[in-house]
Amino acid sequence: EALLRWFIAMAALAACLIYFLRSFVCDRALSWRRSPMHLFLAASLALPLVQIFLPRQAVLFLSGTAYAGATLDAAWNLLASSAVFWVTVHFFRSEQQVSRFLRVIFFSGFSVALLGILQNLSRTQKMFWTLEALDDTGSPLGFFATFYNPNIFSAFIGMVLLLLFGRVLYLQACYGRGEPKRKHEADRLFTLFALVICSGALFLSLSRSGIVLFAFTLLVTYLWILVERKKNTRLVVILFAAATFLLLGWIGLESIFAELNTLFNLPKDVSLNSRMETWRTAVQYAFSSFPILGAGYGTFRHVFPLVQIIHAAGAWEHADNEWVQLFFETGLVGVGLAAAMVFFYFRDVNRLRFEGSDPYLKYHGTGIIGALLFILMMGFLENNLLITTVSIYAAFIAGLGLKLRDFQDEALGVNRISMIPLSGRFRRGFVLTVAAVAFAFAFAGIARPYLAWRETQKGGRNTVEHLQNAVRLDPLNANHHFWLGMARGVRAFYSRGQWNEELMREAIQSINHAIRLTPPRGFYYYGLATLYHQMGDQAQASVHYR
Repeated sequence: EALLRWFIAMAALAACLIYFLRSFVCDRALSWRRSPMHLFLAASLALPLVQIFLPRQAVLFLSGTAYAGATLDAAWNLLASSAVFWVTVHFFRSEQQVSRFLRVIFFSGFSVALLGILQNLSRTQKMFWTLEALDDTGSPLGFFATFYNPNIFSAFIGMVLLLLFGRVLYLQACYGRGEPKRKHEADRLFTLFALVICSGALFLSLSRSGIVLFAFTLLVTYLWILVERKKNTRLVVILFAAATFLLLGWIGLESIFAELNTLFNLPKDVSLNSRMETWRTAVQYAFSSFPILGAGYGTFRHVFPLVQIIHAAGAWEHADNEWVQLFFETGLVGVGLAAAMVFFYFRDVNRLRFEGSDPYLKYHGTGIIGALLFILMMGFLENNLLITTVSIYAAFIAGLGLKLRDFQDEALGVNRISMIPLSGRFRRGFVLTVAAVAFAFAFAGIARPYLAWRETQKGGRNTVEHLQNAVRLDPLNANHHFWLGMARGVRAFYSRGQWNEELMREAIQSINHAIRLTPPRGFYYYGLATLYHQMGDQAQASVHYR
C-alpha cells in the first residue's frame, strides 16, 4: 500500500508536469476552471500545513498536530489525489478521450471482478490461488482480501458498477435513436455483460454495507438522478437484475442470504456495536479536546488508542467512518471545508442530469453522480478513501464529472475557464522559476520518505548507518528515531554489564526524541525501559515500564 501510494504520487506529479509543459510551450497560457469548490479544495490542502506549524499546546481551542510526521505523510497523499483530480479536469479535451479512459476503468473493474468470481468458483481459500491471507480470527480471507477487506472491494467495484450503468443507458439510448444497429450492439452487450459480472462479484464479496448501499444507490440513481426514464431504460434495468440473479443462483445464494440475514439482528451485531462505541468515543474526545482543528490530519491511529475503550476489540487504526475520522483529525474546520466541496461539486455536475440534446453527457453524468453518491455513503461505514486504489478512482471519476460539465458549457456557449497568458519574457521566466521550485519541492517531499524507508530495509533495524540516513531523509518519522536509538543501544554494550557511555547517551536521546515527536506510545517507553534495565538502573526502568 505504501509503495503504491508513492508510485501514484510520482505519477500524479509527472502528469502535472506534462500538463504544465503543454500549457507553457504549446498554449502559452495557464488555465483553470472557475468554481468555489476549488477554493475549498485549496483550503483543505493548506489545513495540514497550518496544523504542522501551530504549537501542540491548545490556545483558544486551536492546537497543532499531535504528530507532524503522520500529518505530513497524509498531506502528501491528499495532494496526490487532488493532483489526479485536477489533471483529469484539465487534461481531457474531447468526449473521445474521455470514452477511452472510461474503457480503461471498465476493463480494470471487470477484470478484477471476473478474477474474483473464478476464484470463488474454484473454492480456493487463497489469493490468486497461491497466497494465503487470514483475518483476525484466523479464517481465510480469499481473493477479496487484496482490497484490505470486502467492504473496500465493494466500494471500488460499486463505483465502477454505477459508471457502467450510466454507460449501458447511453448505449441503449443511442441504439433506440434510429442509429445503425451494429454500431453500438456489440459494445452494448459487452457493457451489460461486464455490469452483471461486476455486480455478481460485489454480492459474492459478502459485504453487507456494499450490497445494501449499492442496491439503494442504484434505486436512487434510476428513480431520482435519472430525470427521464424511457421504456428502453426499464428494459436495461430488468435485464440487468434478472441476469445478476441467474448468475448468483448458478454460483450459489446460500452464503449471500446467510450474510444478509444478519441484518435482522443488528442490535446484537458485535462489529456494528464496536464501531458505534468507537464513533461515540472519538467524537466526544475530539469535541472536548480539539474541536476546531482536530488532532492533526493522519493522526487517528496515533491518538485514538490513548482513549479507546477497553472492551473495543483490537487496536483501531481507523474509525471505520470517514466523517468521524475527518472530524477527529481536522475538527469543525475540516468537516466544514469537506462539506462545502461536496456541495459545490454536486451543484456543478447536477446540471448534467437535465441535458436533453446530448445523451452522452446525460447518461454518463448520471453514472458519475451515482458512483460518487455511493462512495460518500460507504464512507459512513468504512474508511474507503484511505485506500489508494479507491481514492485514485474516486478522484478520476470526480474529475470526469467536471470535464463533462465543461463540455456541456462549451455546447451552450458558456465559458467557465480563466486564462493567464504567458506572453512576456519576464512573466514566462517568473512562472517557469516558480514552477521549477514547486515541482522540485514536491518531488523531494514525495521521494524522501520512500528513500528513508528503503534505507531501513537495507540493513535491518540494527544497522546504525542506514538508520542515520533514514533519520536524515525523514526527520519527522518517530519510528526511524526509535529504531536508531535501539540500534545504538545494542552497539553500546560491548560486554555484560559494560557499555559505551557516549553511544548509550545517543541511544537514549534518539528514543526520547521519538517520544517527543508522537503522542505517548507504550512501545517506545518499553524500549527505553529495556535500555535502563540492561544498564542496571532499575529505578529509571521502573518509571518507563509504568
